[in-house]
Amino acid sequence: MTDEQFLEFCQINRDLRIETNKFGELLIMSPTGSETGNRNLGIAAQLYFWSEQDGTGLAFSSSTGFTLSTYRCKKIS
Repeated sequence: MTDEQFLEFCQINRDLRIETNKFGELLIMSPTGSETGNRNLGIAAQLYFWSEQDGTGLAFSSSTGFTLSTYRCKKIS
């Protein structure tokens, strides 16, 4: 599946949490429940306020998508 196909698949299935692993396999997860969602929001809020106050980095929500490099350096992987 290309990056464009993956993005389109995610847009069609917005109610699901979809990721790919390092082998390109799809990981499809159901949404979290209310208790977990509330706990995650509390953690995210603390992280956001800390990152704003500290100013040395950025904080992102759990729904943010990232494309990670597959390159690994033998000395640090």
